[in-house]
Amino acid sequence: MRTIVRIAGIALCVLSACNYTEGECWIDGEGVGTVGAGGGPIVPGAGGFGEVPPEPQGAGDIPPPDCNIEKDNPCNEKCLSDYIAAAEQCTEIKDAAQKAACDDNAHTRYVSCRENCQKSFNECYDKCDAIAEKERQKCDKMAPGPGQAKCNQAVQEQWAACYEECRKKK
Repeated sequence: MRTIVRIAGIALCVLSACNYTEGECWIDGEGVGTVGAGGGPIVPGAGGFGEVPPEPQGAGDIPPPDCNIEKDNPCNEKCLSDYIAAAEQCTEIKDAAQKAACDDNAHTRYVSCRENCQKSFNECYDKCDAIAEKERQKCDKMAPGPGQAKCNQAVQEQWAACYEECRKKK
């Protein structure tokens, strides 16, 4: 039974890991070139700084949101839309120092919002796990046989449904 729970948990994690890339993000290997210490080329075994982004990253640019954001996730989508709106308001500021502070504030609020979404999601899963564990303990008190197996199956189905509800709310 525990194997089934583990398999279901792994399958759920794999399904929820599907995402897409958005924003000005780059992957190692997509840089203009490899640069080593002192700006020279990287020689295997000689060290260096690794790949560089395809274009210079301006210090005054709006910090991009995380590269991977789950699509159709209401909580994360709200964080992103709030971030975009705040960043757009910052573009109207003429003073460079005030604009930078505004950009930093918008990004900080975005990161905090995303962390709160994840915390809420984890709390939901923890609640499902606690309920399932309490029900499994009831099943364990039953005499071994078809009745206990049916009880464990019902607990597993209830646990999976609870996780699905958490995923929908995320």
